[in-house]
Amino acid sequence: MVFGVNLSFWFKRWVTPDLWAPLVRENLGIDAVRFSYDLVDPTWPDKLLTRLATDIRKQTKASGVTVHNAFIGVAHYAHNQLLHPDLEVRDVAKAWLKRAYRFAANAGIQRVGGPPGAIASRRDCREAESIPEIDYQDLIERMHRLAEAAKAEGVIELFVEPTPMRREWPWTVAQAVTMADDVADAAVPWTFCVDWGHGAELPGACRRLVVRRPRI
Repeated sequence: MVFGVNLSFWFKRWVTPDLWAPLVRENLGIDAVRFSYDLVDPTWPDKLLTRLATDIRKQTKASGVTVHNAFIGVAHYAHNQLLHPDLEVRDVAKAWLKRAYRFAANAGIQRVGGPPGAIASRRDCREAESIPEIDYQDLIERMHRLAEAAKAEGVIELFVEPTPMRREWPWTVAQAVTMADDVADAAVPWTFCVDWGHGAELPGACRRLVVRRPRI
């Protein structure tokens, strides 16, 4: 089993690889990390992103650290992303993810993921039991297109993080199973990455997860 650390809690602190890579290897004694897009925004200018990706490759190699995958981070997670009620906002979220794939590939990171989105709450403040079928089908179509974009950039695997909140998707075992079936033919695999902090939901959520390699 690979043991690593998620860099999401390092934002505003050790924000460049010349800071975090030596800390991971020398102070924590760990050689694997999950990169967080709280450290780099993929919408930054291309020239800057290219330099930052090169820095990650250089510093992680020098420190003997492997970046197993990249996750969207807290900042982007705060948005509704691919399930926003406005279709144009969903388009922006998809474009954001495509740029995230490109940056990851340039930085030598082969896997990218995170929660795909959240539905809006109802006016009565109650969470809906499910999302409308038209919105679900739109999500699946976008996931297929994103898989094609990821493959074109050299990303080999995409993650979905299930959460126990009804406004996010999927949040039940049945929803996760349906989603897995509906994206099974995607250009690159979509697999689930469980947050072990969501302990109350784990026994059922793990039933369908197929873990082909250790997760960080």
